[in-house]
Amino acid sequence: MVFCASSYMLATDLQAQLDDLAGSLTQMIDSVNELSLPSSSNGNASEDPLSQIATILSTHLESLQWIDGAVREVDSNIAEAERRVERSSYANGRSGSLGASRGFGSTR
Repeated sequence: MVFCASSYMLATDLQAQLDDLAGSLTQMIDSVNELSLPSSSNGNASEDPLSQIATILSTHLESLQWIDGAVREVDSNIAEAERRVERSSYANGRSGSLGASRGFGSTR
C-alpha cells in the first residue's frame, strides 16, 4: 500500500509539472507568433518588436564601436607616453631609468 500511495503522489506531481510545462510552451508559442506576425492594425513600424530589437542592437553596436575607438586612442596615448619616458631616460644617460624603477612602460 505504501508503494501505491507514493506512486500515486509521483504521478500527480508529474501531471502537475507536465501541465505547467504545457502552459509555458503555449505562452512561448504565442509570443513567437506575435513576434513573427506584426500587428497590421496600427501599421506603426516603431511598435514592431523585431524593429525595436534591431534598433536596440544597432545602438549597442554604435556604443561598442565608440568604446573600441576610445580604447584605441588611449592605447595610442599610452604608447606615446612610453616613448617619451624612454627618450627621457636615454637623454639622461640612462641614469635612474624611470621606466624600470617605477614600472612605467612595457617589459621590453
